[in-house]
Amino acid sequence: MDSVSQWDREVIGERTSAILQDLKAQGKSTGNPNYGFEAAEDGKLIENEQEQAVLQRVAELRARGKSWARVASTLTDAGVRTRRGTVFSRQGLSKIAKRAGIK
Repeated sequence: MDSVSQWDREVIGERTSAILQDLKAQGKSTGNPNYGFEAAEDGKLIENEQEQAVLQRVAELRARGKSWARVASTLTDAGVRTRRGTVFSRQGLSKIAKRAGIK
């Protein structure tokens, strides 16, 4: 019975992986879109202009040598908030930026 259960879990995992890969290949969302994007009604990802502007500002500040803490502070001072309405933390901001290809 244990081996059948294990086989069943493996098959479910393979099917789930295949479906997610197919959705990604179609350009559709497979969960919460990365910061800077949102899911359209048809499931495809489209750019969110406001969030893209924030990412551009982050890239500019980092290019000038600002630390993650300083970038987060600058955004907070400018009244920029996360999707949830909270201020950006340096850790959260660095994760968002990493996903967007900002160093």
